Parts: sequence; structure tokens; C-alpha cells
Amino acid sequence: YFHPAMATCVALVEFLEDLPCDLCQSFSVERRLLMEVSVARSAEALQRSLKTSDAQLVSLEIAKDLRLAEASLEELLRHRRHTAFYKVVARDPEGDGRSFLSIYDGTTRYKLGMTIYDRNGGFFVHTSEEQAERSMQSFPRHSAAWAVPRTVLLVRGEGRVRLKHGKVLFDGLTPLMEVPASERRNENKILRSPWRR
Repeated sequence: YFHPAMATCVALVEFLEDLPCDLCQSFSVERRLLMEVSVARSAEALQRSLKTSDAQLVSLEIAKDLRLAEASLEELLRHRRHTAFYKVVARDPEGDGRSFLSIYDGTTRYKLGMTIYDRNGGFFVHTSEEQAERSMQSFPRHSAAWAVPRTVLLVRGEGRVRLKHGKVLFDGLTPLMEVPASERRNENKILRSPWRR
């Protein structure tokens, strides 16, 4: 028998294993994500070049560069595994306190410790708790769970990362914990939906 709380514990332990990390403290989250996107594009370009190259000597050089790019990408991914991201979500009114809903569609469920993927669109996250707090009230009124009380989750980004319109988008995410309300500024304003003010 594997209790759901164990998944949360395992995910949190994995997240905390490598902290504090000198590299992560030296470069901002945004800078590391830009490096990751850039190296991933370079690796994809090298893979295409390797497939179309006729000269053996050129192919050997491309293969060498590809191995270096893949090693760099793997190192950046290792650091991303212990990088905090934040997701604004709705409290699941039918949940057990460990599940949350997408504010936008009202149906996507996030369960602590359980990885979820969306290959079609992905999941927007914030790189800081402050960014998440500022966005708490910025959802469109037509969002399915617009009137449901909101909170912020600490999450780990999974899969491919994309940067769109100044936002971070991951193929998947693993919710690690709810950020306690007592630790957030303006808690009375934040946890209430706009219509409840």
C-alpha cells in the first residue's frame, strides 16, 4: 500500500537533495532557463546536421559537439530539478486538501506529489513567489474556476521548457506543496476570489 502523502514526501526529498546549489545561486532562474532553451535548440540543430552531413570528418566534429551540447543540457536539467517554480491554482472544492484545480479550465487537477503532463499546451508557471502573488487576480473572468478561492503551489517543472510572452511554460509539472498563506504577503486579499472582496 502506497499512501498518496508518500508521493509528496518523495518528490519533496528529491527536490531538496541538491540544495543549496552554487550554480543555482550564481545564475537567476530566468538566465538558466534561457541557457537550457538555447542549448536544446543547438542540440536539435546539431542532430539535423549530423543526419544530413556527407563528409565523415565533419560528421565526427558534429557528433563531438552534439555530445557536449547533450552533456550541458543534462547538467542544466539536473539543476532545474531543484529549482522552485510557482503555480497559481484554485482550491478543489471537492478535494481532500491535497488536490487543486486549474483556474483557467476548472477541470485539470493537480495532486501534491503527482506529475501531470499536457503535451498539447503545457502549464504556465512563475519563477518567483512574488510573480505568482501578483498574478493571483489576473485571470480572465471567463476562466472556469474564476470564482473559486486561489492559492499558490510550489512546483517542479517537467519535460520541455518554453518561454512564451515573457512566461515560462512546461510540458508537465509536479506539485510539491502549497505555499502556506501565513508566509505570503497580503494573505487576506490573495486567498479570496475577486467577487468576494
